[in-house]
Amino acid sequence: VGLGGCDPSIQGAIYYRDHWSQHCAQEIRNSCCVPSLIITVAGPWFCVLGAVFLNRVVVQPLTDTIPFTVNLRNDVQVMRIARLFQALDIAFEHLTSFYQKVELSSLPSDRRFFPYIQQAGFGNNAFSFTYICEILDDHSRPIWKAMRDDNNKMIVVKFALKYNAKAHIICAEKNYAPELLYYSDEEEAKRLGGYKMIIMEYIDGISLARKFNRGEIKTKNNIYADVKESMKLLHDKNLVFADLRIPNILVDEIDGCQRAKLIDFDWCGVHNQDRYPLSMNPKISWPYGVKPYALLQKDHDITWLNELKELLE
Repeated sequence: VGLGGCDPSIQGAIYYRDHWSQHCAQEIRNSCCVPSLIITVAGPWFCVLGAVFLNRVVVQPLTDTIPFTVNLRNDVQVMRIARLFQALDIAFEHLTSFYQKVELSSLPSDRRFFPYIQQAGFGNNAFSFTYICEILDDHSRPIWKAMRDDNNKMIVVKFALKYNAKAHIICAEKNYAPELLYYSDEEEAKRLGGYKMIIMEYIDGISLARKFNRGEIKTKNNIYADVKESMKLLHDKNLVFADLRIPNILVDEIDGCQRAKLIDFDWCGVHNQDRYPLSMNPKISWPYGVKPYALLQKDHDITWLNELKELLE
C-alpha cells in the first residue's frame, strides 16, 4: 500500500473532487451534495470511503482497510467480507434511486449543504424542521440553525459523539441553558454512526467571547452570578462542566440585563470518573491538572470560574 507514491484513498478523494468539479457536472452539483462511494484496492487490501461535495469536499472512511487474504475455514472472516459486499450492493441500489430522483438545477441550492435528517422524535412527539444556515464556521463542530415546521420556532441542531443531556437539563430547568428539545437515544445513535442529534431552543444571543471583543459587556450584569449558580447546580449532582471557556457562555439580554447561558455540554461528565477528550488544543491555558484524558475535577470548573470573575471585574 502506498508504493505508487500516493495513498489510494487520497487518490480516490482527488479523483472524486476533480470529477464532480467539471463544468458538465454543475447542474447536479447545484442540486445535491453528490454522495458517492470511493472504493480503494491496493493488492489484497480493500477499503470503502464515503464522499460528499459541500462548500468543501468531505471524504471519510466507512470501513477500515480490510485484507482479502482470509482463511476460508474462518467463518467470521468470510462472513465479514460477505456482509460488506451485501451492504455495498444495497448502497448502490440506494444511490441509483437517489440520482434518478434528483431534479437538476442551473442555480445552486443551499439545501445541498445540510444534513439529510430533518425530523426528530417519535409518534405524537415527532416534529420536522427546515435547516436555515450553519451557525459556526467550524467544520469540526457541525451546528445548524433551523426552524420547526409545526410552530415556526427557531431551534439549534447539532451532532456530537458525546453529550451530557442530564447536565443540560439540570441547567435548563433554572434557565441557565437553552431548553433541550430532543436528544438521540442509543438506537438512533447507532444509525448515525455513533453521533447523537441534539436539538435545543435557539437563543438570539452572542457568546461572551464575542461580547468582549466588541466591548459590549455592561458594567452591571448577571453573567458571573449565573455561571456560578449553574456550576453549583452541576457540582451538587457530582457533575463537572469541564470546558467553561468564554466561547461556551452565551450572553442573553433579558429585560435589559445581561444573563448567561451555557451552550456546550459535550465534555461534561461525572467528577473523578469521566475524562477529558484525547484531543485538546495545546495553545489554550488550561487549568492545572487538565490534559488529554485526565479525570474531570470540580476544581477545574472553579479555576475557570475565578478567571471569569477577574475578567468581568
